[in-house]
Amino acid sequence: MIILARHINDRLSDSAFAKFLYHIQSLATVDARRRADVFAVLLSELEEKYRTLVLQEQSMKRNGAISTYFTDDEIVSDTFVQQLHEVGMSVVQDPKAELEDKLAGLELLRCMLRFDDKNSTTRRLGCATLLRAVLENKSQKEHQIGSNVINKSYDMPCMLLAATTLGDLSSVASTIPEMQNLRKRFLEPSMDWLVDGKYAVRRLAAVLILRALALKAPTLFYEVHMNH
Repeated sequence: MIILARHINDRLSDSAFAKFLYHIQSLATVDARRRADVFAVLLSELEEKYRTLVLQEQSMKRNGAISTYFTDDEIVSDTFVQQLHEVGMSVVQDPKAELEDKLAGLELLRCMLRFDDKNSTTRRLGCATLLRAVLENKSQKEHQIGSNVINKSYDMPCMLLAATTLGDLSSVASTIPEMQNLRKRFLEPSMDWLVDGKYAVRRLAAVLILRALALKAPTLFYEVHMNH
C-alpha cells in the first residue's frame, strides 16, 4: 500500500484527484469481489468526471478560450486519463510493489481502457506490452521438478487479472497495429506455450490468454493460420 500511495502522490494532483484517491487505494486487495465493487464505483465516477471535462473543453473551444488548465484547477481530459494510466503502469512495473499494489494498478489500467481520446491507441499498445510481461512471468525465479521448470513464485491473481484486462483491451482495440500486436504477441505465442513441455507457467498463461481472446475478440482466431 505504501508503494501504491507513493506512485499516486508522485503523479496525481490532490486538488483534481482527491475524490478518486480512496477508491484507487481500495483496489489494493486480493479479494476479487471487493475489487469488482470498488472498480464499478471508481469507473462510474471517472466517467462522470471525464464527461464533465470534455463538456468544459467543448464550451471553452466554442468561446475561443481553450488552455492547458482550466481556471478552477481541473485537469483537461487527455491529461486526466494519461496521468491515471501512468499510475497504473508504474505500480505494476515497480519491482518493490506488493501483490495488492499490482492488482490495484492492473484494475486502474482496466478503467483507463474505457476512455477513447487521441492517445488511446498509444496507451493500449503500452498496456499490452505490460500485460505480456505479467503473463509471461520472465522476471520470476525458477526451480526444476522432474522435467518441468516451475516458476518459484508467480502471482496467480495477477495473471488472472492481466488476462481479464487483455480481454477488455482486445474488445476495444480498433487499429491495425493493435490487432497485429494481439496476434503476434499473444495469440500466436500462446499456441506454442500451450504445448510447452518445460515451463508450466507458460501453459497456464496460454490458457488464460486464449480464453480471454476467445471471449472478447474471437475473430482474431479466424485471421491466424493455425497448424497446431
